Amino acid sequence: VTGASSFIGKAFIECAAKQGHECIAIVRKRGTIGISRLCTLVQRMEMAEYADLGRNFPDIDCLVCLAWDGTRGSARMDAERQRKNYEWSLSGIKSMLHAGCRLIVTAGSQAEYGSYNGIITENTKLCPNTEYGKYKAMLYSDAAYACEQSGAVLIEPRYFSLYGPGDFKKSLIMDTVKRMLKNEPCELTQCIQMWDFLHISVA
Repeated sequence: VTGASSFIGKAFIECAAKQGHECIAIVRKRGTIGISRLCTLVQRMEMAEYADLGRNFPDIDCLVCLAWDGTRGSARMDAERQRKNYEWSLSGIKSMLHAGCRLIVTAGSQAEYGSYNGIITENTKLCPNTEYGKYKAMLYSDAAYACEQSGAVLIEPRYFSLYGPGDFKKSLIMDTVKRMLKNEPCELTQCIQMWDFLHISVA
């Protein structure tokens, strides 16, 4: 599991461990995971080193690719930052496929759809309007092709808004709940967006 110290990563490992799966957590060299007791191994690697994943871990059944840098605020429009995410993630996926891994799971995003007025389904055309969304969509497309060429399976759930314990403190749900508990005014927009929220425990 790359990005094992992320909000989704921690929840995934906890769920997988409860189901009896052995997990190897890939975290940044200065990162922390907090649930290392649930992992068979915690390996420290930077995303730029993901081309070595297959060589380091040649006997893995499934790669869960969750690592991504710059997912909030203005970083979403940083083309160079997002391009590196795409290149490093794809190099890791190809490395694992070359080593014989036959199941790849990536973390998609609503940003791959861009602005859309209507109900979004898996068949909705991808039309990203941020660099983050553009490179997420590109990773999905290129990873799907690489998996097809290798006879592997790619699974990509596209998350909209997850929330729950360990979430970013300034996310809409977390910040609003905190303010309500303190009886403080909630800072909201016009509340005209139709949006799904999913608790991390059932994601």
